[in-house]
Amino acid sequence: MLARAPIYGSTDGGRRFWKRLRNYLKGKGLRENRIYRALYSFTDADGVVQLLLTSHVDDLLWACDPSCDWIMDDLIKTFKCGTTEVGNFRYCGKEITQDEDFTIRVSCADTTRNVSKIFVDKRRHPGDPLTDSDRTQMKSVAGSLAWVCRQCRPDLSYRVSRIQSASSNGTVADIREANKAVEYAIGTYDRGLVFKSGLLDWKTPGALMSLVVTDASHANESEEMIINEMTSIEGHRSQGARMVFLTDGALWTGDKGSIHPILWASNLVRRVCRSTIQAEAYTLQAGVEDGDVLRAAITDIFGCLDMKRWEATSAKFVKQIWMTDCKSLETTLSNPKCNKHSDKRLSIEIASLRQELWRKAGEKAGDPFYDDYKPADDQLTDIVRWIDTDVMIADPMTKVMEPTKLVEALKTNTLDVEQPLESVVKKRAKQLQRRSTKKEEESFRPFVIGLTLKRIEESLNVKLVASSIKLIKEFRYKDGEDGGNSVPREFRELPDDQDCFDEELPRAEPPSEAPPAVLIEDITPGYSKPPVLKKGFLKSGKADLYGPEGSKEGVLPENAGDPLGYIPKGLRKQCKIVDTGSPEYQAQQKEREAAEENNRMQQEFRDSILGDLDKWTKKAEKDRWEADLPDGTEPTSTAKYNNDYSRFDSIVEEPEKQELEKRDYYFDQKDTLRRPPEAARRGRPASVALPYLPLWWCTVSVKVLQKGFLENAKKALYPKGSEQAPAAPKASKLEDIEQLAKLSEGELMERIADMSPDEKSMMDDLRSLIENKVTAATASPSEPSRPKEPERQAADHSLTEGEGSLLLAISVPELDSMKGVDLDVTKEAATVVFPASANLRPLQVKLPKAVLPSQVRAKFSRKTHQINVTMPTE
Repeated sequence: MLARAPIYGSTDGGRRFWKRLRNYLKGKGLRENRIYRALYSFTDADGVVQLLLTSHVDDLLWACDPSCDWIMDDLIKTFKCGTTEVGNFRYCGKEITQDEDFTIRVSCADTTRNVSKIFVDKRRHPGDPLTDSDRTQMKSVAGSLAWVCRQCRPDLSYRVSRIQSASSNGTVADIREANKAVEYAIGTYDRGLVFKSGLLDWKTPGALMSLVVTDASHANESEEMIINEMTSIEGHRSQGARMVFLTDGALWTGDKGSIHPILWASNLVRRVCRSTIQAEAYTLQAGVEDGDVLRAAITDIFGCLDMKRWEATSAKFVKQIWMTDCKSLETTLSNPKCNKHSDKRLSIEIASLRQELWRKAGEKAGDPFYDDYKPADDQLTDIVRWIDTDVMIADPMTKVMEPTKLVEALKTNTLDVEQPLESVVKKRAKQLQRRSTKKEEESFRPFVIGLTLKRIEESLNVKLVASSIKLIKEFRYKDGEDGGNSVPREFRELPDDQDCFDEELPRAEPPSEAPPAVLIEDITPGYSKPPVLKKGFLKSGKADLYGPEGSKEGVLPENAGDPLGYIPKGLRKQCKIVDTGSPEYQAQQKEREAAEENNRMQQEFRDSILGDLDKWTKKAEKDRWEADLPDGTEPTSTAKYNNDYSRFDSIVEEPEKQELEKRDYYFDQKDTLRRPPEAARRGRPASVALPYLPLWWCTVSVKVLQKGFLENAKKALYPKGSEQAPAAPKASKLEDIEQLAKLSEGELMERIADMSPDEKSMMDDLRSLIENKVTAATASPSEPSRPKEPERQAADHSLTEGEGSLLLAISVPELDSMKGVDLDVTKEAATVVFPASANLRPLQVKLPKAVLPSQVRAKFSRKTHQINVTMPTE
């Protein structure tokens, strides 16, 4: 047997599927990445990346421009893929979400919450060794957290490394540390990676850069080793951490830039390091090698990688930035003169790194021995930068600490390596403490003042004079609150979301303003100034101030008294205003609702009839294996009831009808006030004050065509009716459908016997649909046509009862022997299966008496072509 497609579960099934997928993608024009073999890319004629696709066994993950959707549609159709999820889905255990601005978020929340802590008895001593059960649980926790760490949690790297080191030969204290790591991971399960859109330039070839950030903790770790079957703990090990990002060109010379994390790692440095520079150099070398592989893959995505000279071509296409917090390492690598080191291994690592720093664009390696200085900036491929420890984001990957800066950088996709002012002052104070000379102490004050003025000028663009600055010992201030400026206040830290403490401080009530002084005042005794107007002169007037027509001084607005006057004239000329409270509109609304209800009932009837069409088709379809069943075997009964309750999810709730305001007037299409006949009969006055109607009371429809263009037509638009419109059903047929929809399934079957001609025509249409469905289900277009097999016949047989036995005689004229005949006899029945050449169906005979199956004998007679089966009875 030869399989045309890979068989799931076979040894080479996965490889054969990958080879077929690879050939298909390469045939569509996609380029296979020669560094990351599961990555494929597609670029246009200008070299702009249009499609990136990666595969994990049979799970595909891609991101593409809409112009390349045809490739993915054809791939899904060719490989008959299953569910396709876009925007928010789960891929290989990771939750991936894409926002509306195309920002991608990756997390492992569900997997993290499923990690369980290790049970440990409180009575166990911290120094007790691990049992076999403890080792199994430690390795389980280490594997679970390691997977989460590699996918989207760099902040767990150091904790996972510690658990992995102690999983084989640790102690009870290591179990407790592992439980703390599990608690920390579950408490921060929502952390992950963020890839903001638009930060990096993928359209311009060569615009991307690689960023390598490394850090190491010197001689702070220990390692368990087995020597001569003896376990010993070796101390003075160093922990190295490295992170590789894709970034823009801002960090090449500046202190702030955008980053996208690609890979990270934290592990022990196997070689014992005798100095800090040695641990930092080993870790930097490992990070640079990872960065070289990444930029080679990026170069191959754009089709610019030469595998014979991959180091030179990738270094020219993608530049690389190294960042370390070891000042001595940065100085040694940048120094034109290569200093000698007592450790030969360290000298080799530094010489290798210096070759890449002295390399020119297009060269495989530089020559620091011949070139006194590094190449010019436009020819450089790699640079090394020193950053302060306070801004080192890889620091939490070498020790247990809160990864505030790392989490913030991953969340915002921004790296800021500017040295803080507090760090500068702290380092300068340490240097002075080491030197402890009076001259150095005197220079510390001008240094701090100059550094402070420089930072103020850079941030606020304000230049201060150094001679007017004084250093104070206590940070207090006076602001004049609480009745004066005599009470000094202490400086306090401001919360992150506030700019001041104004809301917390008690506010003093402002003093009441004194009335303005009178410039000229009459001081004549006994004289009081009379009022301008006499009190109550309007109330006691004999005549009205204005006549019945009102004041004629004002101008009456054109739309005065019009409840729809707020609508502009231009809009009112182009709109048709309908009052929803008018009887004409309500009558039209009732007709429309009645038509919608009729259509809904018809649709519900069609759905109820055609909804079970698949079930009827399966019942009408013949069982293809029915002919192979022995004679007398009854087919298995199917389930009587359907317990699938998912159909109730598709029931749509009826929306609540909006109640209209009850009023005794309305406006017709000519904006004329009207009253219903009932209101007129009640004797209401003809003129009432018109209320102000809001816009939502009216339905506005814009006139697109000229009014009356169909009325003045010379001939009918459709003399015989429109051919595009479907034929309207007859009223009698609609009434019959409504009556059938109200019947139950049993009543519907009773009505089928006494059907009218219209009902028979409708059922004929339904029968044709069912037959077409059965034909489509039984005859698959993908299967080749097979010759019709001749129908097999039942074998002639006879059962006779003798003395102490039963004799079964079967006539088989097409057989010459019992070759290929299967006989199965039980106490109550005998079953005979014939070969295909006999053209006979399987035979099953029920026995009148119980027989002994172990003593049954069968013989074949060539003269009569019969099979004689002798079955002794009990």
